[in-house]
Amino acid sequence: MSRKPFAKKEEKPVAEGFTKMKPHATYRNKEGIVVPSVTTIVGQLGKPFLITWANRMGLRGIDSNKYRDEMGVIGSLAHALISSDIKGEKLHLADFTQEQLDKANNCLRSYNKWKEGKLLAPMVVETPLVSEEFQFGGTPDYYGLVDSDEAILDYKTGAVYVEAYIQTCAYHRLLVENGHEPPKKIIILGIPRTDDEKFQEVIYDKFETGWETFKHLLSVYNYMKEMK
Repeated sequence: MSRKPFAKKEEKPVAEGFTKMKPHATYRNKEGIVVPSVTTIVGQLGKPFLITWANRMGLRGIDSNKYRDEMGVIGSLAHALISSDIKGEKLHLADFTQEQLDKANNCLRSYNKWKEGKLLAPMVVETPLVSEEFQFGGTPDYYGLVDSDEAILDYKTGAVYVEAYIQTCAYHRLLVENGHEPPKKIIILGIPRTDDEKFQEVIYDKFETGWETFKHLLSVYNYMKEMK
């Protein structure tokens, strides 16, 4: 099992910069065949609360689709800011508005406050992984030491839902299958973008329920694909 520390890069600008239209990762197995992502598989779960949310936004005169897309940009930017801080990279951010930068930096400040006094030793940061046994792929935000334990660290902008637990249990499987020491815990951070959102830290040290749920969702995905 690997416990090799992540090699922090010399600080430098990212050549292409980070853009709003950053494409989703494509995962391929050893034969070069595209396999589904963890987020695609977990995304099959229904979210009935979104109907109520969209209706409430509409009553306030807000286009829920545009708002969702804007929050998605801020979420992606917040992830990039945290990962670049860990990797020692400097992002080119000219593609973003000041409001987007302000909200993403709120997330970064919450993360920095959380990590104060903690020992972080990253081993895997935003690295695509594929399961050859189960044929799916995913990209954990962070795997490495958090104080004395190997842990998966996942950042969510806004609230933390049960889907995040299922998602990170799938990352647990990916890491072990790819030769890493089994994570002892999962830490999910809900990092606020605005003053009316609350910071959350949710910790799990059991993974069986999330992994079994993910396997059922993977089966549903594969059955639905066969029926198309």
